[in-house]
Amino acid sequence: MWSGRQGRLRPVGCVVEELRCRRREREAALRKARREQQLISKRLLRDDASEEAEGGCVAMILGETEIQHFLRLAQQGTEEKERERALVSLRRGLQHPETQQTFIWSSVCIHWVT
Repeated sequence: MWSGRQGRLRPVGCVVEELRCRRREREAALRKARREQQLISKRLLRDDASEEAEGGCVAMILGETEIQHFLRLAQQGTEEKERERALVSLRRGLQHPETQQTFIWSSVCIHWVT
């Protein structure tokens, strides 16, 4: 009677330890993936900054129509390169405070219309 209970409890203890071990491994893998993703993002930002420094790109002021055009291309563009170029242009334009204000107000207007 007692030996039957001990036989059942022992594997349960092993299963709990096994589950803990798996959870730790899974968490370690998630941390590693997150760290790699952050490094990739950091590297991409650094590459963009170096390209802008070499090219001498200055934040340009975009009008409301240009902002809407770039947004439309980014959302509905047919080619991946076209969408990427639109996003890059929009990102560079949004570095200027005046363009940021225009973008905010045009976004507010779009939400009011829809």
